[in-house]
Amino acid sequence: MAHPRTVLIVGNGLTIDSIKSTEQELLASWNPSRPLSWDVRVDGTRAARECFPKFFDQVDAEQLADRGASDFAIIDRIARVAEQRAAEARAAELKQVLRSDRTARSVADFASGFEPALVDTELRHFLGFAYSDLILNSARCARCGGGIG
Repeated sequence: MAHPRTVLIVGNGLTIDSIKSTEQELLASWNPSRPLSWDVRVDGTRAARECFPKFFDQVDAEQLADRGASDFAIIDRIARVAEQRAAEARAAELKQVLRSDRTARSVADFASGFEPALVDTELRHFLGFAYSDLILNSARCARCGGGIG
């Protein structure tokens, strides 16, 4: 017999409401709607931009192209383009194997500097580190009774 399963998805609104009710100062620099503006640190010291350069190159390009786009729209577009280009690269590789043409490459990706698998991996790592930092800062703020620790 199959057991019923429950999935709880905590959205941005709930996160914002939770932070507003206890940690007002945290929202100023860690607004859950703007994760691309957070001061995310990897290993507690290195800036996310330094650790995920391919992802942030794409973020910068998207922000220039559409200055009014939300962070989540930018992240979504980057993920979709990475997925599309990765599929195109796989199709090109399959054609190469079928033709036994080992010299052809996905010239467009190399020329543009867009490496779909790397961008997608950096995007996912950034989001993991970003929301981990949000939780850590929220916990620090709660322990010290306000103010970002």
